[in-house]
Amino acid sequence: MSNMMSFVRQALFLISVSLLLTACGGGSGGDAVSPDDGSDTTGGEVPDMNNTDMSNNSVDVASAIKGVWMSTCKAFNSINTSEREINLFTDTQLIRDWYTYENTECAGVPRGRTFPQRIYSYEIGSDIMTADGIEAKELNLVVDRVSVVGYLRDAVMLGQSRYDIVAVDNGMLLRTGDESTSIEGRPNDFSIPTLFTPREPITADTVSPTDFVGTFRTNCEELADGANSTITNEISTDTTGYTERVEFYFGTECEGEVVGVTERYYQETFGDTFKTPFGDTMIAVDWSRTATVIVEGEDVLGGLDLGTPRNRFDAYALVNGNTLMRGYCLNNSDDCKKVESERPDMIDLEFNSDVRYTRVE
Repeated sequence: MSNMMSFVRQALFLISVSLLLTACGGGSGGDAVSPDDGSDTTGGEVPDMNNTDMSNNSVDVASAIKGVWMSTCKAFNSINTSEREINLFTDTQLIRDWYTYENTECAGVPRGRTFPQRIYSYEIGSDIMTADGIEAKELNLVVDRVSVVGYLRDAVMLGQSRYDIVAVDNGMLLRTGDESTSIEGRPNDFSIPTLFTPREPITADTVSPTDFVGTFRTNCEELADGANSTITNEISTDTTGYTERVEFYFGTECEGEVVGVTERYYQETFGDTFKTPFGDTMIAVDWSRTATVIVEGEDVLGGLDLGTPRNRFDAYALVNGNTLMRGYCLNNSDDCKKVESERPDMIDLEFNSDVRYTRVE
């Protein structure tokens, strides 16, 4: 029995890392499908170029591309997932990310990745008539930031120049999805196009503190500690604070005996609502973690790092009325949430990638 307890303690020690991430709104690391991995992608929405007349494009592309765009659905039938690419064009930057869904229809609340995947500086270049007869513009890019996942996928490097073309017509944005690393290799047709339409917000237009009153529970989360340890998190919140309850299981699927329970207590103050650069509605929340206690399983959790009190400047959102989403900072600052000037300005989809806080009452 003592050997078993030692083994459990060793497994649960690693859980502290996951707990700390969860408590501060961090993600657990998405395993989303790469958009360039060559998987079976039949079954998604396919742009009908025969019904897309872009041969007489008189649009001011530099102005028309500004805003948030979402691609048609790309299905990966062999692994029962699907994906949409998100492009946010500001005056000077292009921000690319991908939403992955647990079905082949791009339906429901998307799972996340480290967000955003890539940020570029961009310039609109000269006019170009493509080989397939579409008036387009040169799109010249410089990589400002890229996640580790993105780097490993196709060797996109910081400071790298990349070259593409872009067109806008009938309210749609068209890209090739084939950025070149040389001017000579710039694409010259839309034979394999990525078609975008304006992205609709994934939140309700308005939100108030009372919308977050209730209990939200995660799916069972399997921890990568080699010991088949799992946890579930439950948040019971009102408009002044919340309790985070974490149940520890030794085994898969969060089944069987609960070997330990911790609770963390928070105070929170709601502020104003605001729109993110992606058009979603969030509400500012200042929270303070006041204490962490072991409720059950002192003999098992006695060596667990319970963390220290902390204050954060956060933001919340609701998706589909029942999924609690926390915020993250578009600039990926080390001070994100730690100072008021670095309050989140976007939904942290990665936080929702595996844990998914869904209302249960």
